[in-house]
Amino acid sequence: MSEIRKYCCVSVNFRNADISIRKQLAFTEEQKRKLISEFNDKEGGCVLICTCNRTEIYCFETADRIT
Repeated sequence: MSEIRKYCCVSVNFRNADISIRKQLAFTEEQKRKLISEFNDKEGGCVLICTCNRTEIYCFETADRIT
């Protein structure tokens, strides 16, 4: 039987958040590695996209973690 997965995305960019919010999401390389590692270990997967104008976090969970 195949696994049901839930997908979510958190996106912050210059159109929907001012610079003070975007600065809080300016991760260092070490913070990026840690965040991705924690999601991969505990949740189900994570993709992190960071540019000068946006930060996006894509997460995946298996059905048994969905509430």
